[in-house]
Amino acid sequence: MHEDLRLGGAQVVGVSPQSAASHRAFATRYQLPFPLLVDQNKRVARAYDALLPFGIGLRRVTYLINQQQIIAEGLEANLNVGEHLDWLQAFAKKAKLSE
Repeated sequence: MHEDLRLGGAQVVGVSPQSAASHRAFATRYQLPFPLLVDQNKRVARAYDALLPFGIGLRRVTYLINQQQIIAEGLEANLNVGEHLDWLQAFAKKAKLSE
């Protein structure tokens, strides 16, 4: 799916507060073809409204940010990773059809 997203003009980046070592292990384990960025101070999480109340955890949010750097669409599905994958797959398919 990553290749379809890339061909559709998307750049995929993961962001979380875990350490760089944790990111490397996760990326290796799941063979991720995109970078994972460390948000140690949760600045990005705050800016994108991904913090749970009182900052005790994070929402699982996926955003599509357009060429003007504006959030075009977003999905929050905290307990269902598959929902994010389905949503991105629909975007990739739509992007591929509009080429």
